[in-house]
Amino acid sequence: MANFHDKIVLNKYLLSLFGIDAIGSKIVSKDGLDVFKELKLSSSEGYTEEGNTKFLEQLKAHLYLTENITEAMLQQYDENIVRYTHEISEGRDELIVWKYFQYLSLLFTEIYLDKFFSNKKQLQHDVNQFVKRFNAKEIEKYQGKKLPRGDSVYQVSSFEDGDLNKLAFWNATGSGKTLLMHVNIKQYLHYSQKHSRGHESKILLITPNEPLSRQHLLDFRMSGIPANIFTKNQSGMFTGKEVEVIEVSKLSEESKDKTVAVDSFETHNLVLVDEGHGGMSGDQWKRFRDQLSKTGFAFEYSATLGQAINAAVKGRKEELTQEYAKSILFDYSYKYFYEDGYAISADADFVITGSVHDQATKPEGPFGDHLGYYSLQHNFPLMQVHKVYAKKNAIWPFTVVGRPPQEDTSFGALIHEITGDAIQHEIPGVQEVHAVDAAGVHPLLVAVGSERYTPYAPAQQPAELLTQANRILGTGQLSLAKFLFITASENRSVNTKNLVAYFSYIFERIDWKRDLHFHTNTSIDTLDYSGEGLNQGSKVVFAAYGPVLRKLATAIPEHATHLRSFYNPQIAIPGVLVFETNAFSTYDKAQEEMQALETQLNALELSQIAMIIIADKSEFVAANLNNFVWSTFTKCNPSHDMYGIQTFTHNKHWGCKGPLVMDARTKPHHAPALEKEPSVEQRVSMLLSKYGY
Repeated sequence: MANFHDKIVLNKYLLSLFGIDAIGSKIVSKDGLDVFKELKLSSSEGYTEEGNTKFLEQLKAHLYLTENITEAMLQQYDENIVRYTHEISEGRDELIVWKYFQYLSLLFTEIYLDKFFSNKKQLQHDVNQFVKRFNAKEIEKYQGKKLPRGDSVYQVSSFEDGDLNKLAFWNATGSGKTLLMHVNIKQYLHYSQKHSRGHESKILLITPNEPLSRQHLLDFRMSGIPANIFTKNQSGMFTGKEVEVIEVSKLSEESKDKTVAVDSFETHNLVLVDEGHGGMSGDQWKRFRDQLSKTGFAFEYSATLGQAINAAVKGRKEELTQEYAKSILFDYSYKYFYEDGYAISADADFVITGSVHDQATKPEGPFGDHLGYYSLQHNFPLMQVHKVYAKKNAIWPFTVVGRPPQEDTSFGALIHEITGDAIQHEIPGVQEVHAVDAAGVHPLLVAVGSERYTPYAPAQQPAELLTQANRILGTGQLSLAKFLFITASENRSVNTKNLVAYFSYIFERIDWKRDLHFHTNTSIDTLDYSGEGLNQGSKVVFAAYGPVLRKLATAIPEHATHLRSFYNPQIAIPGVLVFETNAFSTYDKAQEEMQALETQLNALELSQIAMIIIADKSEFVAANLNNFVWSTFTKCNPSHDMYGIQTFTHNKHWGCKGPLVMDARTKPHHAPALEKEPSVEQRVSMLLSKYGY
């Protein structure tokens, strides 16, 4: 049946005063916008030169003003709120600026208290007329529909005299309930005096425990409101001159050493209850609250009213639903708190809140990225920032981006250290996965798995490794990888820590006719421009397992220096030969170039060469391991840039009988490499030396 949020009839009544169809399925203003949408913007917060809130301007612009709420009334309510705000801000460093939901809580309270004290009978009549319309709408909604067994159409009972002097605020923790309470006190005293309903008894704040009582006392002092922790012997007892803060455990039917009888306080009190739902489990607490405010008034504040009601047993649940449906004046529970982005992590140094606009984009870039390139400009989703929060003395983290290694190299090393053991539990059979920092992290993964599927088979070949590879490429950010190397080592003879040794282990055993497995037309890292478009590219798995198939060359093969158009050969790592050639122009031209290379290499002895890299500068690629992995794996799109000597396709499986060839030249669609600017480096060095670094 109906959600409890939809049952809070008092809140809906307040909305109806603005001409809003609060009973219908959608609450909209006169211009068709979601109600109060404009109020959520940070530009609506604060105060005008005339001394009113900016919210007042928005309300006048977007809401219907009726005989129930005139512009003059709205103006007066706003002036009252501003006056209270100034009063509780006097002891603070700056004037309190309300968020939209806080302001609306105060505005609804103004309206309600004005009606309550000026003509209680008329208020009762008006809300009961609204209840009739609400109940009729509920019946209409389910007319002709079969209800679940045991369910019935929800109906709100009429407001009795005793229902009108209780208001509840269902506000999430962190939404400013304490400050609202301080203003509510001032609102109550203002309207009781304005309408000659003088408050002569006590103001009581009832809390669940002593620590919270002490915190409230400090908060009251910040707001300039006289308050004291309740003691039976204090001189101000029963005078009403200050707020008495007392824990619920100190109230009882009769006075004892550590408790005070509820009867001692009489009944004409202003009672404030913090997290009162904690007492819903028994009738005693409820009797205390009702008795203390029987001829007075009660405000209740809770973050979890709905949860407490849902947890109650059936009969009790219905009773509480009726009571709080008729007393919750404003609903800003966690549901809305999270939607508005106000659930701020207490551990964060900075928090940026805002809203993402559906289908709205704006250009972003170019900027340096962690792959080592200047990412190009693209349209990305637009976030309109509402607020930026920061801790006092917040730490502002930043990192220098560019080709690895950079500062984020240490972050990656730490992540590997922390999460390394988790891999074995997350992906059965996998012993290690290492995202290679020198290749920009995401483009290249190296892994060690297990081969247990067919121990009886006469020949060793990848089987279980392929299952593990698919699992890796389908897990979190590991799925961004383009190149995955994986092998098995039951005796831990290979690991991912020593990349040269790892690649040698792979290249000694890999069978290019069998061990390449492609994923085409798939997603890749947004910052990777090797593919066909933004986030578009391919992946390939190198799965090697079995006996050694080749000895790896550590010297340039004979005759490799005499090829046409491919020159300056270099050995990057054992078994990997690098050539440079003309600049890349088109993929059609590249096909012709690779065919010409294959024709020439067919005549050479290449049994000790596992892989051939075609580069812009072969000496750069072969200079060190970092250059090799960065140039090769950031510049290649597996489906487009991998060739081979004596290639074939059999039953849709692609392979080659000779060495694998990878075209690692810079392509026209690639982002430009991020180059260090000497003058900038010099200025940074001078700045650091100034402070002793």
